[in-house]
Amino acid sequence: MMLGETVAVAFQSIRANKMRSLLTMLGIVIGVGAVITMVALGSGAQRAVEERINALGANLLNVFDASNLRARQLVVPVGRDPFGVAFTKDGKTALVSNHGDGTISVVDVASGTVKSSFTAGVGIETLAYY
Repeated sequence: MMLGETVAVAFQSIRANKMRSLLTMLGIVIGVGAVITMVALGSGAQRAVEERINALGANLLNVFDASNLRARQLVVPVGRDPFGVAFTKDGKTALVSNHGDGTISVVDVASGTVKSSFTAGVGIETLAYY
């Protein structure tokens, strides 16, 4: 069959079976609409969960006394996505590697404040292993 003849037969079948053609088109429209709706709902739900997690404090370091777990905890805002922590020998200073922004935060453990922060680049999360 030639292309023109095939198209003519297809349109003839559509005209002969109007109700079936209408229901088929309706099913396709509903199916495509349902898929678009589900993708949009999934993306919106994912965004909402990410926002709630970020609101919990993805840039906070909690410092507590392990010998007295009932003591007050210090909550120190550091760089984005803190990953590794290293302490000085005397335990008075902590170095926090912030994976999200490539910085190191120098934290005074006693006061719970960031004394300084500097850019260190990529791969800084290994700070905790040295």
